[in-house]
Amino acid sequence: MKIYNIEKKIIKKFNIFKNWEDKYEYLINYNLLYPKLILKKKKKKYLLKKCQSKIWIKIKIKNQKMKILINANSIIIKNLILILINIYNNQKLKNILKSKLTFIKKIKFDKYISLLRQNSLLEIIKYIKKISLINLKNPL
Repeated sequence: MKIYNIEKKIIKKFNIFKNWEDKYEYLINYNLLYPKLILKKKKKKYLLKKCQSKIWIKIKIKNQKMKILINANSIIIKNLILILINIYNNQKLKNILKSKLTFIKKIKFDKYISLLRQNSLLEIIKYIKKISLINLKNPL
């Protein structure tokens, strides 16, 4: 499925809930829907440096497609990143680079999620796109 369609489907699921409290509850439990995307071993080599929360991200590239596992010490940031991972997992690197995600605004996370958490999510997006670009230029 294309990035745009996956994102659209996620936005639709969140927007079933009309009030923020219900969206937030769905967000809090989001990791229960996708346990296979959780990185089990929090190794130092997977720890991202630029985020306030501790975030571990493991990326594998195979056949110009990205496979991502994550974990974080904050349930909110972990689940925000899981949304992102659901969108980007198993996508072609060139499509990841071209993508312009809108779920933060369309689900209204920008109104209710702290700026620090939004910035962490944006850092993850930048990191994933950087890895995509590096691997497109220098395929393994």
